[in-house]
Amino acid sequence: IGCIGADEYGEKIMNAIEADGTKNLYSITTDAPTGTCAVCVNKTERSLVANLGACTHFDISHVRKPEIEAAIAKAKVVYISGFFLSSSAETMLHMAQRCAAENKVFAINLSALFVVQLMTDKLLELMPYCDLVFCNEGEAAAFSVTQGWDPTDLQEVARKLSALPKVNTSRGRTVVFTQGAESTILCNGESKEELTIPVPDVPRAEIV
Repeated sequence: IGCIGADEYGEKIMNAIEADGTKNLYSITTDAPTGTCAVCVNKTERSLVANLGACTHFDISHVRKPEIEAAIAKAKVVYISGFFLSSSAETMLHMAQRCAAENKVFAINLSALFVVQLMTDKLLELMPYCDLVFCNEGEAAAFSVTQGWDPTDLQEVARKLSALPKVNTSRGRTVVFTQGAESTILCNGESKEELTIPVPDVPRAEIV
């Protein structure tokens, strides 16, 4: 679910996801082109420049259409990228609240530093409804700063984030911090389970 333009790139996206067996429930606008992203790759490093385009034209009315409502009703897990806060924070909160009320798993990815640093209030409004929170080490450290926590102790940041107040208390919040080639941190606020999961070594020549 998202918003694309009525253009060639929008058509390519729909064809690609349908070829992978994913159902297309996009909103289509004629007011902006489909969002695009330029990617610069230098050896094993990459940089992205995004043009959000139609993404910012998503309206909450789309998720209230009968065919979208029917798809959401069947879902057991709802995952939304943190980037979507810049498109429709209202929709994210609506979906988060619905998941809590219907005992569906609501998952988010913090996505980027600017999401954490510039949309802190919107992110904190969502957090009580989040069952799963994914982010990398930089985003985790940035979130900790917004809360006045020590950004150098990511294990403790994971504990505190997983323990933040939660609306649906039928399950604890699980947080997952990736750290590139370093071990991934996992913590559950209810069971207090903490795992440090090693990342398999990938030969540098195989990194694309």
